[in-house]
Amino acid sequence: MEREAQRQLAYRRYLSYHSQQMGMVVLCPWCQEAISEGFDLHELLVKRSAVPVEKQDLIMVPENQVPVHPGCHLFHGQKKDFKLRGLWHAARTIGAANIGSWYSKLWLDHGLSVPHGILVPPEKLPLHRAPRLFDLACKLINFYPPEWETPTGDDVRVLALAHWTGRWKPFARKYQWQGAIAGAGIWVGKLDDMVVQGYWMDYLLGVVG
Repeated sequence: MEREAQRQLAYRRYLSYHSQQMGMVVLCPWCQEAISEGFDLHELLVKRSAVPVEKQDLIMVPENQVPVHPGCHLFHGQKKDFKLRGLWHAARTIGAANIGSWYSKLWLDHGLSVPHGILVPPEKLPLHRAPRLFDLACKLINFYPPEWETPTGDDVRVLALAHWTGRWKPFARKYQWQGAIAGAGIWVGKLDDMVVQGYWMDYLLGVVG
């Protein structure tokens, strides 16, 4: 893909609605101000120098290329905090699951020499990790329900992780995975999405270190 086409694709993917800006804008991940004129593309997780030329098209994608103000990029782009801010910004805008799926395929499917991180298969993920995953998901979408516990004393986060990882059977006697779960009052579709986003964000944070 040509450079200008890459730039425009990344810009479109990072467009999102912001009430303070009264419309659709692209925010710089460092300063959180709207990008109104020129911008750089910051390589977020994998630098071109780390990838053979013939495979660089795999990383020239919005999951790895974040629009930033040229000044912010110049003065702060090499800081670790820039990488973390960029990751949170990208995950909020285009989804941690999209980024995590893309990144893991770089080494799982394409054999690139990038840090693997610790990618625990969902079916082997301990259920006690559920609060951690949901804490990350809540931070991503700015959603903090008043209650996680059902009237029978179960943690909705654990229920969601058990359902997603195929370990729902012990809970099937008390609950049907449909509608809104009593207590938290959260619809199961949202719970499913939150556990997925939290899973991938947890993985990506481990990759960044």
